[in-house]
Amino acid sequence: MKTQISGKSINIITSSGNSYDFKFISKIMPQKNDDVIIRETVFQSDSDSEKNRHGNGPFCSFNIDLGSISEGVYIFCLDNEIQYIGESKDLNRQFNDGFGRIEEINTTTRGRSTNCKLNHAILAEAKKGKFFNLFVFETKEHKKVKKEILEGFFETYNRKPKYNGRS
Repeated sequence: MKTQISGKSINIITSSGNSYDFKFISKIMPQKNDDVIIRETVFQSDSDSEKNRHGNGPFCSFNIDLGSISEGVYIFCLDNEIQYIGESKDLNRQFNDGFGRIEEINTTTRGRSTNCKLNHAILAEAKKGKFFNLFVFETKEHKKVKKEILEGFFETYNRKPKYNGRS
């Protein structure tokens, strides 16, 4: 596995020799109140036992303009280090309705703890003045490509991420 990260792209050459060029899409910028303070959301529930392990928040909101890209493999990068690799058949929905807008159901054990974990990480870093960058490799074979990449260096990374989403 070989990885080369530049400001506008990430190139990954897998152990099987396949090369994947991920295109820079956007710096992930949480929405702010009056363009000054990052807007935060925390959900109060009657019982903390229903919360998933990343459901306490706080969370932020953001939107990503993906242009015409619809499906593929994505990478969250911070300080030129890969933090998370994922895939989706609907990237717009994944980012703008999933990671970018946490609903209360997502914070429960029936929800999506990964969305909560990554959203909270984005917020925590933004509060320090650091921002995640989003890179995408567009492909209809997103499950296969992600699996191939994770079989190499990144296998443990997504299961036990280096960034645990806690501030």
